[in-house]
Amino acid sequence: PIVHIPPPINSEFEDQAAVLSKDMKTMYFSSNRPGSIGGSKDIWVSTRKSIEAEWTTPRNLGPSINSSGTELVRSLTSDGSILLFQSDRNGGSGLADIWAVYRKKAKDAFAWSDPVNLGQTINTSSTELAANYLFADAFGVRKLYFSSSKPGGFGGPDIYESTITDVGFSASVNVAELNTASIETCFWVRD
Repeated sequence: PIVHIPPPINSEFEDQAAVLSKDMKTMYFSSNRPGSIGGSKDIWVSTRKSIEAEWTTPRNLGPSINSSGTELVRSLTSDGSILLFQSDRNGGSGLADIWAVYRKKAKDAFAWSDPVNLGQTINTSSTELAANYLFADAFGVRKLYFSSSKPGGFGGPDIYESTITDVGFSASVNVAELNTASIETCFWVRD
């Protein structure tokens, strides 16, 4: 059954786009709750000691990651080392871009790098969102899947894939068999 997560996770504000760490003891999500920069949606984190324990009061990841723009959590790699998010912050290529931060200390929920824009091979003058990495190392697969409203799709945002190479990302390809004239976003990819 679906269980409502009580405060301090859910609040009277816009709490959305939650992702859990593999051990289910850390949750990253977006919210415009008090403490967000300029009242925008920021990335917040909450932890718990075990999966039966209560969640701690969420903490804002701070101004090195969050901006006065919107930051929406999109995915966390299965090893917890890379957090992908969508933002309309300054320095992007379009309406909203995909950004990444990587964890500098394996177990520290706050030890993230400065945000890195995934670049113009991925981001366009349109909206890019809903990003997920696929690292299936047993098969040598390293890909980025994301949604984009860039021209050339079937309709509303479509799902695209890009292979990760030693020098960056390959040109993205529309995953035609998954896309329609409707909106394809908020999907999940598993290793």
